[in-house]
Amino acid sequence: MLIRDLAKIEWISAPDGCLVKEWMSPLREKMESGCSFAYAKVEEGKETALHALKTSSEAYVVLEGEGVLTIGAESEKVVAGQAIYIPAGEPQKIRNIGKGDLVFICIVSPPWRKEDEAGPGA
Repeated sequence: MLIRDLAKIEWISAPDGCLVKEWMSPLREKMESGCSFAYAKVEEGKETALHALKTSSEAYVVLEGEGVLTIGAESEKVVAGQAIYIPAGEPQKIRNIGKGDLVFICIVSPPWRKEDEAGPGA
């Protein structure tokens, strides 16, 4: 059984400027999943740098707050309770437009690797 306690994982600054706790990854843990999971937040008034994952797609599950997510040429308001799919290679950024932190889970498939990042946030 693999259990990772979010409270015991340290925050790191991701290449795009988002604060992240990498929850689980088959590149680190002994697991057979084809994806990695991270708990992420963008602080009030901030946004991530425009970036893309060259070979990985992502899904964001918004847990708290509200933001504007830009994927390619499209921008949409996102709020708690929504899940959003981001295709591999698509430029993306997210801006917190609410009060408090914008908190979401990132599911990346294949698992996130730093060398897959492209763009100014890489």
